[in-house]
Amino acid sequence: MENSASGAIKDAKRWIATAAYSGESGNYDIALYSAEMALEIAMKALLIKNGVDYPKKHDVIDQFKLVVNSRGVNRQLREKSDDIVKTFSKLLDLRNMAGYNFGELKLDDQTKQETRALIGSTGLYIKIIEATI
Repeated sequence: MENSASGAIKDAKRWIATAAYSGESGNYDIALYSAEMALEIAMKALLIKNGVDYPKKHDVIDQFKLVVNSRGVNRQLREKSDDIVKTFSKLLDLRNMAGYNFGELKLDDQTKQETRALIGSTGLYIKIIEATI
């Protein structure tokens, strides 16, 4: 089971690298989609590690909270879990906007800045989740 969890973390790192590159290149639709997938897969890695059969959908917040609140996860993850959930929720919202848009996604400067911040936070949260796995 650990191989699956560590495999998922490796995938999450590839997704966040794609998000960072895409954001730097101005491809915000790909950046948002990739950042959401990165955090989703990292959250699923935690579920896999803890023997929780994750749902085959994007929103894994309820299962993630269950594991964080009822399992032996490290203190840093427990302390950051609310921030992780908020970031993931925001990414889900923005991902929907990006995923159902064809052509170049036009974002205002504030949303571009927010996207870059979300990508940075997601990278940090993947590292925190990885430390628990």
